[in-house]
This record gives sequence, structure tokens and C-alpha cells, in this order.
Amino acid sequence: MDILAPFASFFEQMTARQAASFFQHPCYHKSMVRNRERILIVENNTEISSFLTNQALKPLGYQVILETDSTAAIQRAQQEKPDAILANIDLPGLSGKDLLVALHAQGIHVPVIVLAGRGMESKVIQAFRLGATDSLFWPVREAEVVSVVERALNQTRNARERAALADKLHTANLELEQRVRELTALYDVGKAAVSVTDQKVLFEKIVQGALAVTSADIGWCLRRDENSRAYLLVAHQNLPAALAGNLYRPWDDGLSSMVALSGEPLSIHGEPVRRFKITLLGEAVLVVPIKVKREVVGLLEVTRKANAPFTAANQKLLEAIADYASISIVNAQLFRFLEERAQSLKMQAEVARLNAQIQTSLLQETTKGLQQAYQYASEHIRQMLKQKNQLNLEQVERLRSTSQSLEQIGGLVNILPAPADIKSEPTRVNLARLLQEALSRFQKIAQQSRVLLKAQLPQSRLDVKGYEHQLRAAIDGLISNAIKYSLQDGEVVVRAAITPDATVHVQVEDHGIGISSDENRVFSGKGRSDALTPEQFGGAAISLPIIKAIVESGGGKIWFESNLGRGTTFHFTLPLDK
Repeated sequence: MDILAPFASFFEQMTARQAASFFQHPCYHKSMVRNRERILIVENNTEISSFLTNQALKPLGYQVILETDSTAAIQRAQQEKPDAILANIDLPGLSGKDLLVALHAQGIHVPVIVLAGRGMESKVIQAFRLGATDSLFWPVREAEVVSVVERALNQTRNARERAALADKLHTANLELEQRVRELTALYDVGKAAVSVTDQKVLFEKIVQGALAVTSADIGWCLRRDENSRAYLLVAHQNLPAALAGNLYRPWDDGLSSMVALSGEPLSIHGEPVRRFKITLLGEAVLVVPIKVKREVVGLLEVTRKANAPFTAANQKLLEAIADYASISIVNAQLFRFLEERAQSLKMQAEVARLNAQIQTSLLQETTKGLQQAYQYASEHIRQMLKQKNQLNLEQVERLRSTSQSLEQIGGLVNILPAPADIKSEPTRVNLARLLQEALSRFQKIAQQSRVLLKAQLPQSRLDVKGYEHQLRAAIDGLISNAIKYSLQDGEVVVRAAITPDATVHVQVEDHGIGISSDENRVFSGKGRSDALTPEQFGGAAISLPIIKAIVESGGGKIWFESNLGRGTTFHFTLPLDK
């Protein structure tokens, strides 16, 4: 007869709710627990061991392991790891007390119940001192055995629950520490994205953050080059030395180009990775794009050496890091635009200042020349009117009318308004053309002063970046001063050439009286009087401090060499505009 038949019939007749109630009953769970719990009995008396095994414990579902001596019991305890031990305190050979000492020495911490006869209380007390959990005195009833064993097993259960809780707490602490590291990394990257302007430092922090939030071994960041459109390695952590040398060079690991085209994150591990070059860096790979206005401008990649796939949480966190990288790129573009705008405004302000200085200087010299010409003409007319007996009435009347007109001109000269600023953008200027035009303008003046004006200029263009009206004024000032301070029958030579360091070098040499002042005084306006005398040359020139400012504002240099009584050569250089 099948002994399970009655149970099968019983369960067939149960409703679903009754079955659920049965399996949830505490007695059912207790029975299931007992079926998994093992009790080691160390007893050489077959009557006692049979009673404990067959009458007290096995009927309740406990698994019983039986040994007759302490030596075998120690080995069995190491192998089976019982939930409780029930041992006779008065075993032959190694006694129950010796068993307690041996178990403790082996690091086996299991509740031990000592079994003793009546009148052996002193030995039981000693056993308690050696670590026994409880005791039973023979003869004993089944219920008493079960009660004592249950108490011992409860200790084991509680210890295991505490251990399980400790493991859970440890796991929770590890997860919490990981979350804290992730949040700290996100905070650090976010803070850097809005405060760090050095892109190299910023991308290094981004890669560090990527490793922190994904627990990866290697990480790197690629940035798209706006000219070549290739993706360049801009930062990395833990790349092998052979690959670390590719910084700021095009990078292609087989996967980055795919993500750049799709614009979607990619996470692969194991066998699929081995088809790409990136397999040299790890068994698991995660790549996320860095986007600005839906356009992929960079890539963030991390790898693990082990074949441990990146989780969805890892991907979300890495995408957050990539978003910060995107913000930093936009901020860098805005910062660069503002910097360029500020530089442009600064340049325009400097140009306006120089223009104002040039116009003011020219206006002052022009006014001074007009005043001198007015005084010279007025004095001559007054002298002629004093000799009116030598003139007829018509001549006298004309001289008086001319004198009145000169008075009106003199009044106008004294109230000449300041000129408006000239506003323009820097352009490419052919310095050779400006020099040729200046030589043509000053040839007549040089001839009147009995000075030979010569030039040694190349046939090719001498292009520089600057403001044409400023450079023209600077050249006029140097040439006019060279003529002014040249001796009669002397020479003024204007030279220009391109130097090996890609600059245009201009020289204006005179064979005149020379300069005794030092360079600082000359270019500060405290040295030689360098303005053109109007009655000599019929024009006006700007001062050397303004010429110096014009040259230096164009990124050039100006200096002079002079020998008293033999002449002076002024030099200036400007960067060649290729």
C-alpha cells in the first residue's frame, strides 16, 4: 500500500484557500525548519542514543547524526556543521568536557547540551564553565529532551539571524557608501562644470567622476575637433602607457564611432566585446554620447577588466556625467565668445583712443601752423601799411581788406572744433604701398630742404594687420622728422624687408644732428622736439609717443639708433599678415 495515498487524497480535497492557509501555518514552517536542522548526538550507550534519536528527535523531523566517541564527533562537527550537539559528559577516552575544549579550540561555536546521570551535578557545572549551553539528567522524558533541544536551536537560529542581519547591514552600508561616492562624484563634476575654465582640468575631473559612478577600471573622454570632425582623446584615467600617448590625437576603438553616429548609449560585455579593438582594455564596455543641441560633440567611455556588465543605474549616472560635460562645453564656448568680445571692445577702445590722440595732435599742429602763418602775413601787411605813401589808394584799400579777412581767419583758428573719432575695423594693409605714397608726398618737401629722399623697398607686398590711417600717420611722422633734422645736402633713406621671424622691418635713416636723449625720454615726449615745423614743410606730423602706441597696438616694436652729428635711424617691426 502506498503510504502517501492518504496525503494525496487529503490535498486533493483541500480548496486553494485551505491549502494556502495550511502552508502558511506556523507549525508547517516550524516543521520545514526542523527538516533542515541537524543535531549531533555523541553517546556510546545504544539505549540512550536510540531513545534520543528514534523517540525524541526524529519523529519531530530533526536530522540526527550519531557518533560514539569525542574524536569522531569533532571531525564530524567540522564536516557537517550541526545546529546543536548533545553529548554525554562521561564518555570513555575524551570526555564530554574534553569535547567542549576541543570544539572551542577548533573554532566551532555550536550550542552543546551535556547529558549526565543523577548525582553528576559537579561535572555539569564544570561543563557549563567550559561553554556548555544546557544539560539533561538521565533518565529523561521525550518532552524534556525536545524542550532543551529547542532552546539550544533557538540560540543557533538567533545567531544565524543576527549574522544574516549583520550581512544585510554590511551590504546596505556598502551600497550606501557607493551611493555617497556617486553623489559626491556628481556634485564635484557639477561644481567643476560651472566653475572650472581650464578645459584640460575639467575633462580630467569628468573622467574621474565617470569611474566613480560606474566602478569602472579605465575611463576616457573624446572631444570632436571642429575642423577635422575627428574625435580626439582629451582626458583619460588608467589607460596603458602605449595608449596614453595619444592625447589630443584622433581615437577610434571600434565602438566610439558607432555611438557617435547613432547618438545612443551602448553597453556590451563578454563575447561581443572581443570583436572590437577595445577588448584589449576590458571585458565590459559602456559608451555614452556627449550632446549639445542633439549633436554629438564628444564621447564618454568606461571599461571593466572583468566580464561584469554595467547596470542600467551605471548608465544613468554616466549619462548624468555626460550632461555635465555638455554644460561645460557650452559654458566654454560662451566664455570664449565673451572673452573675444571683451578683447574686441578693448581693441576698439584702444583704436578710438589712438585716433583721438592722432587727430588731436594733427589739429594742434595744424592750428599752430595756421596761427604762425596768420601772424606772419598780418605782420607783413602792417609793415606795408606803414609805408602807404609808397602805395596808391587802391593798393592801400586792398591791403586793409586783406588784413580784415586775416583777422576773421585768426578768430576762426582759435575756435576750431575737435575732430570726430575715426572708427574702423583692423584690415590687411600693404605697408609697401603706404611707404611709396609717403615718399611721393615728401619728395617736394625734401627738395625744398635740400635733402635727398631715397628708398630701398621690395617689389612684393608687405601685408600687416592694422588700421591704415594710423599706420599712414606713423610713417609720415617718422619721415617728416627725418627730413626736419637732416643737414642740408644730407640723405634720408627708407628701407623695408621681411625678417626670418615673419615680421616686416621698416627703417627710416637720416644723416642729421642725432639724438642726445635716451630712448625712454624720446618715446615719452620729453626728448627732442619731433613735430614738423609748418613754415618749413607746409604740413603737420604726430609725436613719437603716439607713433610708439600705434606700432605696439599692432603687436610690433619700435626703437632707434643714433650718433650725435652723424644721424639717427628709427626702426619698427610689425607681424606679417600671411
